[in-house]
Amino acid sequence: EGKPKPRFFSKKADLYPYMLVTIRSGIVFLRVDGPKNFKILDGSNIGASTYLGLLKLLTSYKYPEEALRDANIGDNSTVDLSVGDIYGGDYLAIGLASHVIASTFCKVRGKRKNELERIKDCDISKSLPVSYTHLRAHETDSYLVCRLLLEKKKKKKK
Repeated sequence: EGKPKPRFFSKKADLYPYMLVTIRSGIVFLRVDGPKNFKILDGSNIGASTYLGLLKLLTSYKYPEEALRDANIGDNSTVDLSVGDIYGGDYLAIGLASHVIASTFCKVRGKRKNELERIKDCDISKSLPVSYTHLRAHETDSYLVCRLLLEKKKKKKK
């Protein structure tokens, strides 16, 4: 109970190629071209353990499920600096909406200890997954996903 259940996918030829991402203590991106044909494309030492470690250091949550649940009621704008905070609204010249995060945890710097103690765990739990996901997205070459999608499209046309 509480453990993820295995999921089985089709082994049909039209499934390939696809990208498989494993997230554990680190992250591995694999290109899968067949049942026994795969290649490691990229990886990182920043994985789920990084998220869990930061969560433990910065909040009082005992379990990640609690933090993810509370992220729904959290307000990351108490800790994150947005485009709107900098420009007073959208930055239309480059197409950035006011709600886009410009700097994670930027509003925390320079705060006194008593001010930091007033930051709610749910606000931190709202900020961490978003910043973590952005970090991984920027760390990984975007062409990996795009290339696989294009190759899959080409195969369907044939």
